[in-house]
Amino acid sequence: MFEFLKKDILILSRNRTELAILITMPFILIAILGFALRGIWSTESEAIDMTVGIVSDDHEQEGLTAFYQEVDKLELPQEEKQSLKAVASKTAPFTLLRDMLGTDEVSDMVTTVEMTESEAKQALEDEEIAAIVTLPANFTYKSLLKMYIDQGKGSAIQLTVEEKGSIEASIIENLINSFTENLNFESAISNVTKGQYQDSAQPMEQLGGTTTVLANETTITAMQYYTIGMAVMFALYVASMIASEAYVEKKQHVFDRIILSGKSSFAYLTSKLISTTSIVMIQLFILFVLSSIIFQTFNQTSLVFWLGMLLISFLLATCIGAFGSLLTAITLRINSYHINNVFSGGITSIFAFLGGSFFPITQLPSMIQVIGEWTPNGAALAAYVEWMQGSAFTDIISTLIKLIGIAVIVFMISMVVFPKRRSLS
Repeated sequence: MFEFLKKDILILSRNRTELAILITMPFILIAILGFALRGIWSTESEAIDMTVGIVSDDHEQEGLTAFYQEVDKLELPQEEKQSLKAVASKTAPFTLLRDMLGTDEVSDMVTTVEMTESEAKQALEDEEIAAIVTLPANFTYKSLLKMYIDQGKGSAIQLTVEEKGSIEASIIENLINSFTENLNFESAISNVTKGQYQDSAQPMEQLGGTTTVLANETTITAMQYYTIGMAVMFALYVASMIASEAYVEKKQHVFDRIILSGKSSFAYLTSKLISTTSIVMIQLFILFVLSSIIFQTFNQTSLVFWLGMLLISFLLATCIGAFGSLLTAITLRINSYHINNVFSGGITSIFAFLGGSFFPITQLPSMIQVIGEWTPNGAALAAYVEWMQGSAFTDIISTLIKLIGIAVIVFMISMVVFPKRRSLS
């Protein structure tokens, strides 16, 4: 296998035209599109002004009363019970949330309107508000119970955002997350300093958190988007280039000598998958490194981030490797290189359009979006974007499985299509 890989890389390194297509062209397009469309993607110069609907199923005073009743049941001195009630009344979570949203810094960006659930959903659908913050029933009671007595599981604020990836949704989610984290932290300190309410030997659990209905992440820049968009697009060209080499090998009887040497046709087909995968990995590495150095595209230093990028790149490369095997099998069966011209000249452009290399597929009809998500470049692009936006690994697993599925299916088809030994002459 190593000999096959070495042979394919040496042949490709001597072809300057193909190298220019694989490396120079995508880099030029990244620069052109990234700078030309930077203004369309940027929202930094715009003043942030959004409305957020507040839906409360909680009754704060009733929650406080119920909490006071639980405090009265504790075996504590009366003075400490009164002190605990006083602290709880001043730190009721809903009141603190209102105060946070009412500060000058936040109110300059966010306007809050209290609504019913149905009104909020309709307003969100009509794009009159950017998000809905929902406080469930017994929110005050459950939160205070967890904060000061360490009973129950606490409660959670539910956040429903208007549009995944929008800067408005990102801001409100960060605000709510910051609020819950600070509240958890302060309650932990309170419990530690009042040891009778919390056994300090026990690990402190969170009283609650933020549940995001439509998960939202940090938006990415035009340069970042077109770096990965052009990378996944031009990676497709490697498949047709490898298959074209197979046609030349067939014409020059190199392939015949390989078969006569005792190598199986399956080994030859697998070698094309490995060669394509390896070359795509090298191509992606060069593009990402050059873009990071020159355009400062990826300024991440986290090892986890780069491991995620490496995994996505490897699965994309393997998927394109499977396409390289399929094109090789078809080329040898029909004994013509025209299928490679069709793939590189037409199918690749269609895949790039459907996969979102030129612009996000969210702007296209839903049917086209579904098709685009099942192209290797489209699936990889979606995984890259989600990962760069800060999504958890579990959020991209389904997309990664999709890439694996495409690679397996395409390679199995290539094995069926690959001509039998007797038909290779």
